[in-house]
Amino acid sequence: MMKATCDKCGTGFESTEPVAACPNCGEMQRVAKLRDDKAKARANRANPKNDFWVTAFASLITAAIIGIAVMAIWKAVPLVTSTASDSSAFEFVAEPSGGERHITGKIRNNGAAVSYVQIEFALYQGETRVGTAFDNLSSMGAGEEWAFNALALEPFDHFRMIEITSY
Repeated sequence: MMKATCDKCGTGFESTEPVAACPNCGEMQRVAKLRDDKAKARANRANPKNDFWVTAFASLITAAIIGIAVMAIWKAVPLVTSTASDSSAFEFVAEPSGGERHITGKIRNNGAAVSYVQIEFALYQGETRVGTAFDNLSSMGAGEEWAFNALALEPFDHFRMIEITSY
């Protein structure tokens, strides 16, 4: 079944023929097939170029909101750093000593329990700094001792502790 509206009198009618006479005024009219739902949706759809810009803008706003949320969370996590000159939180129980490719020693946590601790060393070959060695632990209670073993990927002849980081 096809549908038409008369151009002359405005009467709507249906027909099985592609060209049919208007039942009201007799004027010959072209008759169009009824569209299915998908075809109707495509015909009524806005400009696809506008859809691209709307999607791009929405994606940009979403990324900005996520970025702001991540920055807010990042700033909310307290980071406490104890350096070599601040020995109040950690003390060496066994002084660090260097082997061929590692630095070992033992520290004690004299402060509150921490969820993460890392010790970092600068590696030297003569007067030239050749790399970094570090070791970390995922949690350390108050009063606990930790025997660290910082792996060095470069050969070195001496080292210097950079810092102990904890949070």
